Amino acid sequence: MTLAAVDRLVHHATIFEMNVESYRRRSALQRQSRAGRPPTYATIKTVGEMSPRDNQAAE
Repeated sequence: MTLAAVDRLVHHATIFEMNVESYRRRSALQRQSRAGRPPTYATIKTVGEMSPRDNQAAE
């Protein structure tokens, strides 16, 4: 049934085939090639470096 619906939509349509690079694909590849979060933010403090005050809300 889906094929019939698509066929009716494109029956009188003009279809352009464009052989160009997709900007969505290009931006996705650029996002993948970039570095992730900086290691200073990605690492967790060890228990020895933390004090009980680190877990308290600021006053």
